[in-house]
Amino acid sequence: MSDTSYSADVVIVGAGVAGSLAAHELASSGLSVLVLDAGPRVTRGEIVENFRNSPATTRALTTPYPPKPWALAPFYDEAGNALDYLQVDGPDGYAYQTDDMRLVGGTTWHWAGCAWRHLPNDFRLKSQYGVGRDWPIGYDDLEPYYYRAEMEMGVCGPDPSRGGEDLGSPRKQPYPMDKMLLTPPVAHSPKPSPSTRTIASCTSRKRAIRVPTMAVRPARATTTACRSARSARCTTACRAS
Repeated sequence: MSDTSYSADVVIVGAGVAGSLAAHELASSGLSVLVLDAGPRVTRGEIVENFRNSPATTRALTTPYPPKPWALAPFYDEAGNALDYLQVDGPDGYAYQTDDMRLVGGTTWHWAGCAWRHLPNDFRLKSQYGVGRDWPIGYDDLEPYYYRAEMEMGVCGPDPSRGGEDLGSPRKQPYPMDKMLLTPPVAHSPKPSPSTRTIASCTSRKRAIRVPTMAVRPARATTTACRSARSARCTTACRAS
């Protein structure tokens, strides 16, 4: 970082999805906001090249986002070696070892695409289950803010009012986007058709192995997500999808 001095009403540490949305809200209200992040700013082109140039034998989910000496990844380095930067202990410690991206944009570049809400009982652990502590606020206090975040990110999901699955988190408004349909399964024994082509020859049985040629329609989730946010504010989230 240069020796240039900066001044702002609010300083946010971390340019991930939470920090970015908080910065947008504060800036929209007229405050000056400075966002700091430990990692560098990268482009999608750099990320794609990192993945293409990595050896297939050591390629991992985090390979496109190699850590910098000043911004180490939580658990593993670029070669997959364990780091002591962050340790998670306990009988289920391994299950909670989630990777964080140390770069501008954070885990919006690389995440599982899940945006679950808490359940109402999650806020009442002590009174409901006798463990931990109850939250000082309840689910209803956060519900409108859950929806605002879902609007910015372009979240889709089932609508119980239309027969969709009830995920246990009451909603006052439907998801910003309809749930994404799963691709229907392909029949195990498709009938030969004009689009069938030979891909291999089985010499031992002296016959050709034939499989149907299928056309794949490009996914449109990114475009839909951007349209649902109605502005360029979802650019970061869309780049991650």
